[in-house]
Amino acid sequence: MEFKIEEPDKKIGQEIKANWDCVAKPLDGLGEFEGLLARIGAILGSPEIDIAKKAVIVMCADNGVVAEGISQSGQEITAAVTENLGKRNTSVCKMAKAVGAEIFPGVISRKVKKGTNDFLLKPAMSEREAMQAVRVGMELVKECKEAGYTLLGTGEMGIGNTTTSAAMAAALLSVPPEIVA
Repeated sequence: MEFKIEEPDKKIGQEIKANWDCVAKPLDGLGEFEGLLARIGAILGSPEIDIAKKAVIVMCADNGVVAEGISQSGQEITAAVTENLGKRNTSVCKMAKAVGAEIFPGVISRKVKKGTNDFLLKPAMSEREAMQAVRVGMELVKECKEAGYTLLGTGEMGIGNTTTSAAMAAALLSVPPEIVA
């Protein structure tokens, strides 16, 4: 699998920042907003920033570690929330609507496997499955770009996801899980 990630165009970022400095306001008067816009322009490769078409991608999955009793609710809630995502009746859908973002692409099945394994007993996914999951995410981003979206928010939903996220953070940072949790 090849990743082609282009570096943000620093010259465009500087151009955008210089344009903000010419506006009748105190230098850096808009605080971090000016730097954020400069970074967005540098990433998009254009001083003309258009983030009018935006979307949120939410990936859903069952986390096998739920079998360990780590959650106040069962995996059936993952299916219920996913169904509500499809009906646009969740908090993320309400927030997306408030900022004019769409939930993309709706509920579609790009299932890599039927839930992950309990990672206390064996790996949650094989390397092939993990790479396939990454590929699915990349394909969704590509579809969004081809559909004209210029700003994406991402999220994930699945009972047990905070335990999975904490375990991943601990592993990637080489720290004990207690520190992350």
